[in-house]
Amino acid sequence: MSPALVLDVPTLFKLMFLVDMVVCLLLTAYRADAHYAEAIRGFVLGRLLHGSACLLLGLVGLLPPALSLILPTSMVFLGYSLEGATIARLRGLGRLQSVIPVCIALIGIGFVHLGTWSQPYLIGIASGFVSLMCLYTSLAIVLPAHRTRLVWMMFGVFLLNCVASAVRSYSGFFDGVSLNDPSVPQTSGLVAAYIYCVGGGVGFLLFLKEEADRALLRQAQSDPLTGLLNRRAFFEALGEGLAACELGRSPLSLLCFDLDYFKSVNDTYGHQAGDEVLCKVSAVVAATLTAHGFSTRPGRIGGEEFAAFVPCDAAGATQIAEAVRLAVMGTRFFGVPGLTCTASIGVAEALPVGDTLQSLVRRCDLALYEAKARGRNQVVLLNSQLTTRPTKGSSRNVWATSIP
Repeated sequence: MSPALVLDVPTLFKLMFLVDMVVCLLLTAYRADAHYAEAIRGFVLGRLLHGSACLLLGLVGLLPPALSLILPTSMVFLGYSLEGATIARLRGLGRLQSVIPVCIALIGIGFVHLGTWSQPYLIGIASGFVSLMCLYTSLAIVLPAHRTRLVWMMFGVFLLNCVASAVRSYSGFFDGVSLNDPSVPQTSGLVAAYIYCVGGGVGFLLFLKEEADRALLRQAQSDPLTGLLNRRAFFEALGEGLAACELGRSPLSLLCFDLDYFKSVNDTYGHQAGDEVLCKVSAVVAATLTAHGFSTRPGRIGGEEFAAFVPCDAAGATQIAEAVRLAVMGTRFFGVPGLTCTASIGVAEALPVGDTLQSLVRRCDLALYEAKARGRNQVVLLNSQLTTRPTKGSSRNVWATSIP
């Protein structure tokens, strides 16, 4: 082996210890709200275990095997498992799924303590279980939705450590390498572990910042009462959707709906009851859109006015609007027994070319006003055809008209 490729293994372990301690200090100094405090504690504890284990592994030959091999191997398992469980929870996995790396670690600790292993076999066992935990963590990072460049970077760091640990495990079982053996698989595995210490630690800190930024953005875009998009965020999203619609020559329709006689709810039952109605109706509208396969968030654009846009033509949008109308009418309210809420809904489809946000909203508003003028609790569609006719498939007297 070329001397240029030889690394001093004990020194590398001590460097990993120093990196882990720096990561712990940075995370401890990071100011996070209560939502992320638990995650930081779990990650820091995992890194403290991993770093302390690296320090003990760097003292192989100076300490008894129980302190320089058996104990640090168990600490490495626990450190990786805590880190994997913490990342899994941050990525939205449930408690049951986040227990998987802890179970892998406990099985690994059992293997280490229940047998009398030579140093190469211990390296094979330890590296194999580390590879499994890194595989779990890499999948926990990449499988959930919302994959940013940082997410892909962290996925790469853990996957690299997974593959390098698997190669190192093979060398331990079949090539008989010792801990301080400067062979290519051994050195490559430890270099990958060092990259994990740096990239995984800094990446986790940046990931916390990214998650906090996204939470702040969502808060700034959300209506504080209903959780729907607020007026500004909704029209920004609609503008982007309209541009994408024209670019891709795909359909898009806008739905604007208003709760009928909502002022009388506030006047009769009080504003607290009115708030319950708004929240319950918002949840019903969002659930109805989701049930029909649409992921776009509806918005609250006024007191009792809501809007949503869907990537379908006028006929499909009218069916969705009718489903929303029926869902709203069937909603029951705990604070106001016996109250039946209805909605008037206007629908307008975007023109294939040259349509504007203002024009689309104006047509949808006219449809909504027409629905109210015709007695409320119905759907009205405005399209570009110069006809007036009933909308097919509706259970009510629903009309489609055109506005020149």
